[in-house]
Amino acid sequence: MNGTTVVLSLIDAVLYRGAPNTTTIPTTSGTKVTTVENLTLKLTYDEAPANNRQTPIKQSLPSLLGVELEANFPSDSADTHLAAFRSALINRYPLPLLISDGSDTGYRFGGVMGVFGGDNDQALPSVPMNKFTLRPWAVGFTGNQPSVNN
Repeated sequence: MNGTTVVLSLIDAVLYRGAPNTTTIPTTSGTKVTTVENLTLKLTYDEAPANNRQTPIKQSLPSLLGVELEANFPSDSADTHLAAFRSALINRYPLPLLISDGSDTGYRFGGVMGVFGGDNDQALPSVPMNKFTLRPWAVGFTGNQPSVNN
């Protein structure tokens, strides 16, 4: 399990977002992102040091060390969700997200993410897409540790 990377293309994913420049992870009653087309989630698990500064004893705990999320949106300038992702990218704001399955009853991924890359994917000339790459935002300082839970 250590060092294992899992890449998931989420077919029935439901994406919820908080407001840009906030760090409160939304709930399933939050703002639902209805215009996202493709979500790909890359997770890496490993062990991380868990000792504190008061003891010389070395400890480690399983941790979600690497997380990367890709989200694709049609290039529609009137889309408020696309505008939120663009705002987070341009202004370097954190963007809290929650991903659930289509039934909203299964496992969920939540975390405060930074939009650290964006490009236009012009695969079809009539349907340009915006692809955003998200990674954890200042984990342990201003953002929550990304986690998978139910």
